[in-house]
Amino acid sequence: MPSAGQASGSLRHRGRASVGELITLREVLEVIYRRLWLVGGVFAVTLGAVAVITFNQTPIYESRAKLLVRFGRELVYRPEVGDQTAIVSRDRESLLNADVQIFLSQNLGERVVKTVGVENLYPDLASAARGAPAPLPAALKRFQKNLHVQVLPETAVIRAAFRHPSPRLAVEALQRTIEVFKEEHLRAFADPTSARFLEDKVQSYREQLEKTEQDIRTFRVQNQRFVDGGETFVRERSELESSLRDAENQIAGLREKLSLLRQQAATTSAIAEMERDPVLTQLKEELLRHQLEEKRLLGSFREDSRAVASVREQIKLVQDRLKEREAALAEAGARAELRSEIRAAEAELGFQDARRASLKRQLQEMDDQLRLVPQLQQRLRDLERNRDAAEKNYQATLHRLEEARLSEEMNQEKIASISVIEEPVLPYEPVLPRKRVNLALGALLGIGLGLAVAFVADSLAPFSR
Repeated sequence: MPSAGQASGSLRHRGRASVGELITLREVLEVIYRRLWLVGGVFAVTLGAVAVITFNQTPIYESRAKLLVRFGRELVYRPEVGDQTAIVSRDRESLLNADVQIFLSQNLGERVVKTVGVENLYPDLASAARGAPAPLPAALKRFQKNLHVQVLPETAVIRAAFRHPSPRLAVEALQRTIEVFKEEHLRAFADPTSARFLEDKVQSYREQLEKTEQDIRTFRVQNQRFVDGGETFVRERSELESSLRDAENQIAGLREKLSLLRQQAATTSAIAEMERDPVLTQLKEELLRHQLEEKRLLGSFREDSRAVASVREQIKLVQDRLKEREAALAEAGARAELRSEIRAAEAELGFQDARRASLKRQLQEMDDQLRLVPQLQQRLRDLERNRDAAEKNYQATLHRLEEARLSEEMNQEKIASISVIEEPVLPYEPVLPRKRVNLALGALLGIGLGLAVAFVADSLAPFSR
């Protein structure tokens, strides 16, 4: 038969079941007391298992570093077009996030893994390949899993950490990661405009500038009288008008003089006799023809030209022959002098007539050209504006070229706006496994499992009886 205690326990179990499984603290303690050996056994087994797993795990070391992202040349935005010289900074938060993505990029991981070596970082992957090429994708995946990067809140500091069973390799891999990060940072944020492209543009703008300057020089030579606002042109026209008035006055005076001389010659029989002389008449006609030729040439050539000099030599020869002929015919010196004066006056009159005609023609040409002065001045202004624009483009592009060359040299020297404020150091304590934490969790888990097993065993005890 069951004892009174067992009966009362059975009754308590039935009563608890009937009132909705309500358990008091006293009942809990009674269960623990009755099943203390079971709780202790489960606790010991659980804690032992956790301890075995923890102490058999490969220790993992973590090397850490901190980087300060400063505001540098590669973080400056420069407009590609226009003459805006202001520097506009890019958003700092987005740049820091971009740097984190560069840290975690596949390209950076591949470069680091290849440099350090898969056989060094993960020898188990290298040995599994059995002579085949190292399994880079698997190594890269593991590397990215072991690399931890984050931006510290409210700062421009990036914290990077790398975990590895070997503390030396953890430091080496993190150092190499930081070096490759600087290179990738410079490549990502560098000015995309290459120096070679800018050199071509500088050469093009230089040629364009030289061409515009040559166009201006040629235009000034061809239109020297108009490029100074027409002042030289107006002055030349005024001089021509003065010369024309002088020629007209001389023509009027010569005509009056010839009229008087001819009146005197009409009363002089010697002159009439000379005029009837056929040789003298022929010489006069020849002289007149040469004088007309001289006037015609003076309208097109200068006084010292060879053609004018040749005609004048012929005139002189004819004049000498006339003088000899007239001297032979003239009986009196006064009559020869009168004839000479008439001849000289006629020649001067013809010359002044030709000079007046030439001056009128030049004035007409100048008046036609004067109407083109505004157009020529506008053309000169257009050429000067083209020259100024070419000069501006040339100087701006030359400045950009110098900046691009300097930036490339700094990139080659790996000069970036990133400072390592905390170098990777050799870790002495592993971060995994966390033995104390694991043992504490194992103890809590053992106690929990022990209590659960005890209550389950106690609740099933009546049915087993």
